[in-house]
Amino acid sequence: MTPQPSVHPPKQDRSRRTLASLVMAASDLLAERGLEGTTVQDIVARAGSSVGSFYARFDGKEDLLLYLEERVWADVTGRWDSALAGHRFEGVDLAGLVPTVVRVLLEVVRHGAATRRALRERSVSGAPAAAPARFQAHVADGLAGLLAERAHEIAHRDPHRAADVGIRIVLAALRDAESWTDMDADGLIAELSRALLGYLGADAVESDPEDGDLDFFDVWG
Repeated sequence: MTPQPSVHPPKQDRSRRTLASLVMAASDLLAERGLEGTTVQDIVARAGSSVGSFYARFDGKEDLLLYLEERVWADVTGRWDSALAGHRFEGVDLAGLVPTVVRVLLEVVRHGAATRRALRERSVSGAPAAAPARFQAHVADGLAGLLAERAHEIAHRDPHRAADVGIRIVLAALRDAESWTDMDADGLIAELSRALLGYLGADAVESDPEDGDLDFFDVWG
């Protein structure tokens, strides 16, 4: 069973602001210092709060981390869903769809990446990583729907499985994208798109990921 954070929900505006400050401080500190370098004392100091205020809302650091993990992955999921909202893929073939999806994923996973990287340390130490797994499944389900509409272009006999495995491959690569210092974003998108198209059994048409009339990033301003 996935552990749930023990959070004492705020009832007043001031309490809600304090909770938001604590969560923001924790997110920033994790991004800067990592999991082991972030203490409850550091968090309350950065938030301009107190240890008493912290424990009035969380039973301990682990509860805050569980709460923060849910928050950051909910944000990533919301960004992904916003990018897929509407009917902007109508009339777009597979060779046009895949680079756009990969570009959207790259933009999505870059947001808050340092905080999520620190939270992954919990998974390495044995804590479950339910939120990332749910995001991966959610993305795979969304892509499976798009692929189903283009099944005639796919040689793989199980488009849903192809979506699931293909997204795992792409997300694993994007997770370590910052270490690929010899490749810019466009180059990375092109190579991952070629790999995903090849896995799907589609023709990997050479194309510029920037081409076309689709622009998903205006939904984020």
